[in-house]
Amino acid sequence: MSLMLQWKTVCVLTCCASFVAAPGTAAQPLADEIVQAPQLDAQARATLTQYVRQRVTMLESGQTEAVEQARRELIEPFRRQGVRASVAFRLGVSDALAGALERLAQHESDFVAANALLVAGPLATGDGLTALQRGFDDPRPSVRYAAAAGAAALVEALARGDDALPEAQAAQAVSMLGQALAAEPDPVVVDGVVLAMTRVVGAEDAALQFSMLTRMCQAMAGQVQRRRQALDEHAALFERALVRAVSSVRRPFLRLAGSIDRDFALQAAAMSGQALRFALARWESGAVDSSQTQQRLDAYAKAAETVLIIAHGELTRREERALLPAEGALSLEQLRRAVSHWTGPNGVLTGPPYNMDPAEFQ
Repeated sequence: MSLMLQWKTVCVLTCCASFVAAPGTAAQPLADEIVQAPQLDAQARATLTQYVRQRVTMLESGQTEAVEQARRELIEPFRRQGVRASVAFRLGVSDALAGALERLAQHESDFVAANALLVAGPLATGDGLTALQRGFDDPRPSVRYAAAAGAAALVEALARGDDALPEAQAAQAVSMLGQALAAEPDPVVVDGVVLAMTRVVGAEDAALQFSMLTRMCQAMAGQVQRRRQALDEHAALFERALVRAVSSVRRPFLRLAGSIDRDFALQAAAMSGQALRFALARWESGAVDSSQTQQRLDAYAKAAETVLIIAHGELTRREERALLPAEGALSLEQLRRAVSHWTGPNGVLTGPPYNMDPAEFQ
């Protein structure tokens, strides 16, 4: 991956963040009554169809201002304060799009494809899910990042329980994100997918939360192992995703102590063990050359040890003591001791209930 390509992805990251954060105001917004309607009558459906198709035409134009306006106005109904889009409304928008999102998500223009994907996520329907899958399958990092940004809105809808996905498609969304994260080569896109998946943290549906986070941990464990074995100039970018992933899994352990899903605990421990190894590899490679790097490494190493201790307690009812300092900078020797304790040839993770192959940490 070239540095130029990496910077291109970073630029799209910034654009996507602004897309999601600033939904804007529609020129002629749809009435709240239509957005919230449990059923759409013929008149409401006609109004909705006209509204959507006008904005599809704007997306198809490829003109910057028109595309941005169309994206803002298609997203706006899903982001109104105090207004909850009904399933009927979501499906009505999906019907009016008539497959346009999937086509636009594969547009030759990165800009058009990205905007279509940012619409697909908040829609939270089967058609939106299909468009996001096309985005994740795209060879362009910028488009895959946009798919991740769109998916964040989809996960938020799933977490709130106001999506329009049947149970099988909700499971498909979890699988899609897990597969995308496991296969993603670009560290900035990795961070985007992790950000999307962690939007499930705090969801009332504990099963959904555990399912999503289990897949995230499993995929990130593989990412960390591969990147540790081939450290490159993008390792610092990847660490941002690692900090986010490891830090996010602490919350469910603290909030749901005593009722933690076993598979989640096992995968969280595996990811955290790999994170400790990654921190050590980075340090021993001479990467700790600034206070910022040191702080980032400290953050995910300490978070990883915390997750390991809590997960081990949940799984075995046995307590492990911390080897890394709770406050202040950690030392290389302290990190080496923690890595050996958890991931060494006779480390905790190589025994029951984990039974991980020591070779995974070499």
